[in-house]
Amino acid sequence: MLGQRTSMTADVPGQSLCSALTKYYYDNLYQFTRADYPTAAPFSGEVHSWTYDAIGNRLTNTVNGATSSYTYQKLGTNPNNWQRLNSDGINSYTYDPNGNTATRTGYTLGWDYENRMASITGGATATYTYDYSGRRSGKTISGATTTDLYDGLNLIAETTAGTTTYHLFGPGIDEPLASSSGSSLVYESVDGLGSAALGTDVSGALQNSYTYDAWGASRSSSESFAQPFRYTARERGDANNDLFYRARFYTPGIGRFLSEDPLLAILPRNDPDLNRMFKPYVYVNSNPVFFRDPLGWVDCGPYPQQTGRCGADAAARYMWGLCALQNNLSAASNVDTYLVSGALGFVLGLATTRSGPGAVAGAAAGVVVSVTWSWFRSTNQMAAAEAALLSEYRRALDQCKGLNACVFPRPPYRGSGPL
Repeated sequence: MLGQRTSMTADVPGQSLCSALTKYYYDNLYQFTRADYPTAAPFSGEVHSWTYDAIGNRLTNTVNGATSSYTYQKLGTNPNNWQRLNSDGINSYTYDPNGNTATRTGYTLGWDYENRMASITGGATATYTYDYSGRRSGKTISGATTTDLYDGLNLIAETTAGTTTYHLFGPGIDEPLASSSGSSLVYESVDGLGSAALGTDVSGALQNSYTYDAWGASRSSSESFAQPFRYTARERGDANNDLFYRARFYTPGIGRFLSEDPLLAILPRNDPDLNRMFKPYVYVNSNPVFFRDPLGWVDCGPYPQQTGRCGADAAARYMWGLCALQNNLSAASNVDTYLVSGALGFVLGLATTRSGPGAVAGAAAGVVVSVTWSWFRSTNQMAAAEAALLSEYRRALDQCKGLNACVFPRPPYRGSGPL
């Protein structure tokens, strides 16, 4: 396997891990097929393995020789699997007409008109609201409401019953550095995928500890300071160990999202190479050891390597370009822009009115104009950039005709690096 992570050795005293070796295995399609976990708790030497069908659906999940089989919906009389999961051997699933999971054993899920999860009933009770740009603005869990505040796409504050917890991030997406509430402060330590692993206070004393399996399912957790970030620094869900990946919710136990990828709405139809690599429910094309999906859209990782299959290479670059585009434009509504605009408005308001109220009004106007323009700019940039990527992809396909292999330039809208 070219460039895949084949093992990890962990030395984490705070989790009683010393030279703890995990081995990873893959099939010829780079799908994750087996994990040999370390002998230390909580894994105790477990061996997990998975098999897949021809379109990337997981068929079996085997843990120490005990196998659970997955079944899928069929289309009419076609004997082959469709992408919608009927059963994972433990839970059963049904779907609404838009492909969203309507029920899972013990739970009923509600969705809004943009196919975002709006409610959970059954084993847990929750409702969710979203702002104008699709960010989750709040949630109510068993009657307790939490409101969220963002800097771009990063969650920087949560307020519940008058108590606010603040979160500090690094320069990229999903890079939590610290969290604070009142006089309490915790510094975050993350693993190779950016998952929250340890939290320590100002004296270095351990406050939080989290371990996960290779798909992100929680294996152990202890927490003195409550904070939301877990596997790949995404927020924990409110039912069945689900995780919130912005556009969608992910269930680590089955390696799948609960709704279809929103990219289905803009992908070219009837394209065999894109359809082969694009799986609307599967998490990161079943390669969680190497990739992340911070937006719930498409897996993000290193720039695709040349495979020698012209159309497939072009399709991989198109998908990578969409991911990089999302990362690049996520800063369009960055709070720094609003602060600068507000400061300029304050100065202009003071200069023109020579009064405090005028300066405040100018600052407010500056922020409003900045927010409106950022939204307009990012929306139009997104549409133009998607069109440019699609045009480049189609041009590449034209060049593929009659060729066995070819190399293409990188997509025009590249982010600052792998997410």
